[in-house]
Amino acid sequence: MPTLVPRVFRREVRKKPPDKDNPPMDHEREELAGPLLDAAVLSLTVSARVFPQLQGAVVALIRIRDCLKKVKGNRRAKDALSTKVHQMLAHAETLLKGLEVRADLHQCLTTYARGLDMVLADLNKIPQQRFWRMIREDDEIFLGDISVRLDDLWRSLQVDLYVQQAVAQVVSQNEIECQREEIQLLLKKAQRIQLLTTIIFL
Repeated sequence: MPTLVPRVFRREVRKKPPDKDNPPMDHEREELAGPLLDAAVLSLTVSARVFPQLQGAVVALIRIRDCLKKVKGNRRAKDALSTKVHQMLAHAETLLKGLEVRADLHQCLTTYARGLDMVLADLNKIPQQRFWRMIREDDEIFLGDISVRLDDLWRSLQVDLYVQQAVAQVVSQNEIECQREEIQLLLKKAQRIQLLTTIIFL
C-alpha cells in the first residue's frame, strides 16, 4: 500500500522556497512611500491658499495618492510617472525663466521649497532596492485610473498661474533678481528629485 502523506506535510512541500532577492513585504515597508505623496499634497494644499486655481490640482493629487496606495505598480506605471515628472519640470522652467514676478510669490516659493525638502529627505531615507521591492508586476487593476488622475493633475498644472497672476505687478529689478535666484535653487532641488526618481524607476 502507498504511504499516506499527512496533509500538513503535503501543504508544506507545495510551498515555494523563499525568494532571497524579493522577500515578502511587511506593513512597514508598504507605508514607506506614503510620506512622499503626503508631503506633496501638504505642499500643494498650502500653495493653493495663495493661488486658488491650484485647488483642482490638490484634488487630483489626493486621488492619485489614494490610487497609488492600492496599486503595487508595474513598468507602464513607472514610465507614466517618470514622463509626468519630466513634463511638469519642463513646464515650470518655461513659466519661471525670465518672468517678472510679484513680491507675494515669495510665500508660494518658500512653501514649495519646504515641500521639496521634505520629499528629498524621504527619498534619501529609502534604499533603492527596498523601494523597488515595493513595486510589483502583478497588479494592473488601478493603472487606468492612475493614468487618468495623472492627466487631470497635469491639466490643472497647465494653467499659467505665473503668467496670469505673478506678472500682474512688476517689482524692482533687484527684487526680480533675488527671486530668480530662489527659483533657480528650487529648480535645482526639483532636478535632484527628478534624478532620484529616475534612478529608482530604472
